[in-house]
Amino acid sequence: MRGETKKKGLKEVPDVSWWGTCFTLYERARVEAKPALAKQLAAYREAIVETARRHKWEYVARYDRCFRLEAAGKPDVEWNHMDAALLVREIATPSAASSRATGLGGRGAQQSSESTSQRRERKLQGACFRFNRQNGVCTFGQQCRFTHICSVCGGEHPATQCPSKAAAKSQRQDSGSLH
Repeated sequence: MRGETKKKGLKEVPDVSWWGTCFTLYERARVEAKPALAKQLAAYREAIVETARRHKWEYVARYDRCFRLEAAGKPDVEWNHMDAALLVREIATPSAASSRATGLGGRGAQQSSESTSQRRERKLQGACFRFNRQNGVCTFGQQCRFTHICSVCGGEHPATQCPSKAAAKSQRQDSGSLH
């Protein structure tokens, strides 16, 4: 059922279409109060819709919820820029993020003894092989159980288009020519 109550006062947003309807109402109210936000909020709406095309809606909705909760405490938040760290945390590492799905955790909410390299390795293990090897094309689309992120750096592109991979390859070639 659309808008089914998950917890008292909170409603589950079942898909990006329903989210778009709700966000448009929010956007209108914010723009009425502060017209300068119009372009930023429109850019945010477009970014969420585009991200939902590439990732499971459940993860994108979690990103949106966390972003808006953090934005509520920051009147000068830039809506036209996706929060890359939050995006990776909520979309690229969905199992770790599920404990924060209530929206109560903000940046730094997860305290861990894991090193940065261990967290990165865990995140990259969930990357979709097809997405990375087939130039960003996965036959499962949003139904894929793996995350459509770069298996090299965790970015929003396939490994075949990774700038980090190209930089590392170039660096290896440069260092190889010196020896």
